[in-house]
Amino acid sequence: MSIPLLAFVFLVIGTVTGFILSYRFIRCLKKNQPEKWKELGSPSFFDNGSWANQRALRKFLNTLDSSTGSDQEVISRGRAVALINKIYVPTCALVLIAMFYFLVRH
Repeated sequence: MSIPLLAFVFLVIGTVTGFILSYRFIRCLKKNQPEKWKELGSPSFFDNGSWANQRALRKFLNTLDSSTGSDQEVISRGRAVALINKIYVPTCALVLIAMFYFLVRH
């Protein structure tokens, strides 16, 4: 298998995983904490609303713990989304740069 193909497979798997985690988190938040979900601008998988709503959701994800009044399912799903945002997104950028470099060099 070639390096660009491996990188592409990595990107696809990571993206699909991120989409699934985000969808499950938003669904869980809506079901378990509807007031917080509304406070965050009623985010959905396809429409997170305005930039302010997206910023509020990101801030909520970064400060998520039991002291925020969240239940354990929301916390665990939120941490998974925050983790993939912190690790996968920068890694994705590096892989794309490496793929571009590899394709230009060959």
